[in-house]
Amino acid sequence: MCDDSPSSLVPYNGKSGLDDEKPRKEYDFSDGCQNSYSFELECHECGTKIDLTVGCGKRFPQQCPICSKKWKRKTFKKYYRAITQFKDPKFLTLTLRYDKTKIEFVAKDRDIWSMRKELFRVLREQYHKPIKGWVATVEYPNHIHLVIDSPYIDQDLISRTWQTITGDSFKVDIRQVKKYEFRKMASYLTKYISKATCWDDVDLDQLKGFHIKGQWGLNPGVPPPNLCHYGQVHKVEHETSYSSHANADRLRLFLKDSLPPLG
Repeated sequence: MCDDSPSSLVPYNGKSGLDDEKPRKEYDFSDGCQNSYSFELECHECGTKIDLTVGCGKRFPQQCPICSKKWKRKTFKKYYRAITQFKDPKFLTLTLRYDKTKIEFVAKDRDIWSMRKELFRVLREQYHKPIKGWVATVEYPNHIHLVIDSPYIDQDLISRTWQTITGDSFKVDIRQVKKYEFRKMASYLTKYISKATCWDDVDLDQLKGFHIKGQWGLNPGVPPPNLCHYGQVHKVEHETSYSSHANADRLRLFLKDSLPPLG
């Protein structure tokens, strides 16, 4: 006979023998975002249920002023930390020639990131001028601004190489960044990623898949916190790496339901 007396339900190693209610935690990283999303997560190690709320993660003030400021602030901290760690920082601006009578996003249409990559490859392999690290921001419609960690590079050399790569553009500028300019330079780079007037003529929906900022060769920052003391939240169905939802991506969360599409 099955013994269902109260004595048979005495907890053993924290378990009563019944399906106990799992502990539940709540986290809100939305910071007041009016377009926030909520998800239910579960830790497979301990069974803890987690209710998570994140902001929409949109990067322009026209779309979400709160998330835009947060994204800009986060980028500034990353860039400032990088510049202070560079041994020989230099400010570099690369420009693409374009028809000023037309409204066009030249940097996107001509893929300025690929041209930048080719420029750095040529400088490294042919002229032995390695770029040890960099942070960058695209300015609409035809510029990319970078702070690079590199030895001395003659501006004429960069100009000639840039013209060879682009076919028609030779305007570049490079100069040393002084120690007292570190904060100012990080602020200068990050202002373009959310400055409304820079993107007034751009259909923001067309920016999907195009990076307006980038970095390489940076030392790792502070690791993201764990949502569960037993470790990162484990996946329930599938993993997300949806870059627009900055908080979820930063915490490397595994979500039960897919994130909603960008709007």
